Amino acid sequence: MNTRHLALFREVALTGNLTQVAQRLHISQPAVSMQLHRLEEEVGVPLFALLGRQMTLTDAGRAFLEYTEEILSLEEQLTRVMDEFNEGRRGRVVVGTSLGVGTYLLPQVIQEFAQSYPKIVIDLQVCAEEEIEKFVRNGHFDLGFTMRMPMEHFSLRVTKFTTDQFIGIRSPAITPQTKLWIPKDIAGLCPAFHEMRKTADELPNKFAATTNRHTSPLSTGLIERHIEIGCLESMELVKRYVAAGLGYGLVLRSAAAKDLEQGQLSLWTGYVEQAITINMVTRPAEHLARSTWIFLHHVRTRSTHKEKA
Repeated sequence: MNTRHLALFREVALTGNLTQVAQRLHISQPAVSMQLHRLEEEVGVPLFALLGRQMTLTDAGRAFLEYTEEILSLEEQLTRVMDEFNEGRRGRVVVGTSLGVGTYLLPQVIQEFAQSYPKIVIDLQVCAEEEIEKFVRNGHFDLGFTMRMPMEHFSLRVTKFTTDQFIGIRSPAITPQTKLWIPKDIAGLCPAFHEMRKTADELPNKFAATTNRHTSPLSTGLIERHIEIGCLESMELVKRYVAAGLGYGLVLRSAAAKDLEQGQLSLWTGYVEQAITINMVTRPAEHLARSTWIFLHHVRTRSTHKEKA
């Protein structure tokens, strides 16, 4: 029994006339009769009764028709869904990023994409900056947004997403502070950070010796010295500490834009803002699903329009 046999059964059940069904399906009437006979032999009960020239359903046939309708409907739905996957109109894209980028730069991008492609699910997963490249390579992420240039970027596709700035922030109250708070995802860009324990006097040499080709925003932008450095879980927490007068902070400008505009935070002149490029990282093109390509195209187009605006 297959769905072609079920479709034939449904045609006969709805018309009750073998000749009409044979003409509609462009097959001979004996072929229709033979397939129905085989179907009845397979299920083990008569599905039709012959009244004159009209085929009518038996009780078993009526029950069989109900299930046949459900099966054929599911087959049609399955075909449509598979077509949507094939055409990229349905799917799931696993996106990896750090907490700061995921909180302040991606929500609007994902919201706009969801409006255009409601059947493609964006599964946003947060991890440490240094893990994004690894998770893209091993297929855990389809796409990564990262502030780091991948160590082995020649075997990956790297595309610019946007440019942001690291900025220093302080409480609007003019009170000298002795501590600088840095969120984990920024600290993760600086390999020496966790070894230091630590005053800013040591930053230039220690960071220069350990960052290789990754530029440290701390070593290049920090003006004020003799300041203790601490690490907090997120940029949001850094902003809260700074607003409470517990020190200065280092965050992305996009993270503090509204707070600066509303006067809840002020720029800290002890740090010279540093530009940072956020890149999209994927595996080679032949390993990407159609839905991932569509999301990539959406982000690239949006970024291009934003740069021209």
